[in-house]
Amino acid sequence: MNNREYEIVKILSDGDVYSGQKLANMAGTSRTAIWKHLKNIRAKHIDVLAIKGKGYQLSAPVELLESSHILKNIKSDENYPRPGNLEIHYSLDSTNQYLLDKLSTEPIHTHAVIAEHQRHGRGRSKNRWESGIGAGIYLSIGWHYSLMPNQYPALSLASGSAIATLLSEMFNTPIGLKWPNDLEYEGAKLGGILIESRGQHAGTMDMVIGIGLNVVLNKSIKDNVEQNIIGLQEITGHIPSRNELAGKMISILFEVLSKYPVNGFNHYLSDWRNRDVVRGKQVILDTGAALVEGTAVDVDESGSLIVDVNGVQEKYTSGELSLRVKK
Repeated sequence: MNNREYEIVKILSDGDVYSGQKLANMAGTSRTAIWKHLKNIRAKHIDVLAIKGKGYQLSAPVELLESSHILKNIKSDENYPRPGNLEIHYSLDSTNQYLLDKLSTEPIHTHAVIAEHQRHGRGRSKNRWESGIGAGIYLSIGWHYSLMPNQYPALSLASGSAIATLLSEMFNTPIGLKWPNDLEYEGAKLGGILIESRGQHAGTMDMVIGIGLNVVLNKSIKDNVEQNIIGLQEITGHIPSRNELAGKMISILFEVLSKYPVNGFNHYLSDWRNRDVVRGKQVILDTGAALVEGTAVDVDESGSLIVDVNGVQEKYTSGELSLRVKK
């Protein structure tokens, strides 16, 4: 982690104007180094303005993540296990990969990792997830199952349902779900979930569940994404607290993960169907080997998508499939 770069971001986060020399003095570096650090900071999709004759300023104040503030928003009772470890990083290649790499040396059960920025964030089918400093929530949680739950393939759908319910209640607005793991609002992508597992030996399994959620999307991020995306700021008209969001998301995901062996996907199926944004629509499925066109009919108890293909109802599990609505 570039600690000096992070320190500069912390200084600028209040939205005030700082001269280059003042930044250098506060960060403990040279005036020349400040310019280089600011160039790297801008590359992480955050707007740093150069005010002629005055210095530098963020286009808007940014609430950076703080563990104490996040922990205050994590429920603490028998229904909501707390993180065994909570890490906040300035920049990581991928929060999911960070936890997967830890598996070779230590347990990751109940370990939560959040980054202000991801250099190589990823979604399903190895798609890139663009992230920016202060722009979203990039969160991963490690979990261990001594026995792999039934309906495990639908765990990402259950998690999506729980997060969509949380956001709908927090902001009093309907959040939709696009099979298998996208959060949507009025046709635009708000977030996504990626589950990766390792070491399925004798039924035991270690897994990492990652979620990316858009909060504030500036032009730099939107210009780097081909699909239609949206952030919570656009939906709500204000910038929500990312620390509050992170804490509440950790709480709800811990509840889903701890209760899933008993609840399974059946507990979430009704809510999923109510939020399903593709049911009844013409869709195109990319299986990797071929493109399949049909009408999305439903999602079943296993989390499989049922598609009517030329009058025949076919079932598809998430795997490496990608889905888009036909225009």
